[in-house]
Amino acid sequence: MAPKSASSQVRLTSPRPTQLTQWERLEAFRKEGILCDLCVKSSDGKEFRVHAVVLALASEKLRKQLEQAGNGGASRELAAGIPGDALAAVLDFVYSGEARVDARMVPEVARMARRWELTVLQETLVSSLSGEDGTLTPEVVAGLFALGEPFGEQLGCRGEGLCAGQFFCLRSD
Repeated sequence: MAPKSASSQVRLTSPRPTQLTQWERLEAFRKEGILCDLCVKSSDGKEFRVHAVVLALASEKLRKQLEQAGNGGASRELAAGIPGDALAAVLDFVYSGEARVDARMVPEVARMARRWELTVLQETLVSSLSGEDGTLTPEVVAGLFALGEPFGEQLGCRGEGLCAGQFFCLRSD
């Protein structure tokens, strides 16, 4: 009879940062088109190959949408409805947590963040635009208004102040 061991299982662990380096490789995989199973199309015809699981992890709404679409062995597509430059920024943010966005594309990025329920991206946009560094410009405010994007209290106050500063008749002195 074999001697009893304290446990019949061996616990394997790796420090979290080591595990996260594997996640970082996904962005490189995306950019090289490795193991991508979803094509996201922009409104101007650009196609972005992505990993459905990454989008599903970033957004519960996308997870449900992708589950309903199923796979069935066919290549899946998702229409984004925003320009390619804005979509590239959204996908960069989803994969890496950072992106550079041309000010003209901010309203489009905000639209996609709301549509896909990318809460962290929405919060990051509000935080970045609400800062005192001047990133909230009249052009950005006009673009957000034109797209009908909700501002929220924090960003709304900054937008109102910017408008009041630009248009004397809006001041409530």
